[in-house]
Parts: sequence; C-alpha cells; structure tokens
Amino acid sequence: MRLSKEPSNSTSPIVADAPPALFTVTPPWCTRGMDAELERRLARRAASQSGLVSRRQLVAIGFTDHQIKGRVANGRLRALHRGIYLLGGAPLTDLVRLQAATLATNGVASHRSAAHIFGLVDVAPTRPEITIDAAANSRGPFIAHRCGDLQSRDTISINGVATTNATRTLVDLGAVVHGEVLEAALESTPAPDHNIRSIVATFLRTRCSWSPRNCCDAFASRGARSDVGAGGE
Repeated sequence: MRLSKEPSNSTSPIVADAPPALFTVTPPWCTRGMDAELERRLARRAASQSGLVSRRQLVAIGFTDHQIKGRVANGRLRALHRGIYLLGGAPLTDLVRLQAATLATNGVASHRSAAHIFGLVDVAPTRPEITIDAAANSRGPFIAHRCGDLQSRDTISINGVATTNATRTLVDLGAVVHGEVLEAALESTPAPDHNIRSIVATFLRTRCSWSPRNCCDAFASRGARSDVGAGGE
C-alpha cells in the first residue's frame, strides 16, 4: 500500500511531525564494539516509529534470530504482534498500539482512529481501527476493514503513522458512526481544504462494503444537495 504526503500548502488541523525521540534499551556500559553499533542502528530505526521495530528491520540492522529471541526473553523487546516489537522502556500509548497495527498489517489508520488523529472526534476507539488490503492478515487486537480501492492520494503519514487523509477519513467515518457524530466531524473540518465537493467525489468512487446513508444525510444537512449531483465528475 503506497503512501503519499499531503501537499505542503495544506491547512490541515494536524500539527507538523514532531522530532523523533531516540530510545535506548541497553545501558552504554553494557555494550562494546559491534553491540554498541547495533544499539545505535536500533535507536535510529525505532526513533521514527515511536519505539516500534519489525523483525525484518531488526534483521536488516544486523540482529540474528538468537539475539532477537534473547531480547524478547529479557524484556528489551516486547512483542506486540507477530514480527512487531516495542523497545523496552518505550511507552505503550494508544497511538503506539495504532501504529503497531499498521506495521503488522501494512495497513493504514482509518475510520474512528484516523478521525481521532485529525481531531474530528474526541475519543479514540477502544481498539485501533485500520484499513487493510483484501489479502492482508486481519488477526490481531484491532478492527480491520478490508478495502481494495484505497489509493495513494487517500493516505498520508502523520507523526510516523500511516493514515487515511482527512477527506477519505470523513467518508469512511460515515460507515461506523451515527449521523450527528459525522455532522459534528464535518463542522470541525476547515474549509476550503476539505470541502463537500471533494468529500462527495471520494464517496462516489469508494467501493468498500458499507451504507452511505449517514454520509448522504450529513452532506444534505450541510446544504450540499446540489454538490452531490455535481460531485461525480
């Protein structure tokens, strides 16, 4: 699943990516030579992922299977999903759980999770909510929506988390919330960056399996009836 950054002139309410923090899991006096170099590589890799690292990344850095198992056994790596680890001492927040789910599935944050990232809803879902490809593994402590029509222009990266952009998020949100929640989310979205016409155009080309009734009701209540007809260009 390819990702793209939002245009630089975006007025999205999301703040700019925060500078990554470095994570240290082994005291400097316990590392010598190659071990110290591995620690530095691991810290650099995990810094952009909130302390998360995949098994594939660990192997690319230079860790052996034996070293990975040893770190899991002594708590210096914490397994969150198959092949996804959190460095010891790194905080396990809701956002980290969400990012771990996207790394485990090669998916993106979506629906209520994405809406929470954008500040469109006040409360995050109890489990991370993500969108995955039709063939991706959906087993895990998260809510997975399978969808084959997600395009690169529908996705961005915010503070290292792959997520649907604001327009696609609003469209997807209509599948899982009541109309008044969607209406409140639309009201909190700045114009003209994420205008009704753009939202409806995305809605019309979406082929995920959900009812668009909530979206249509919310669009109508915003005075967008004429835009619905014009949005299918």
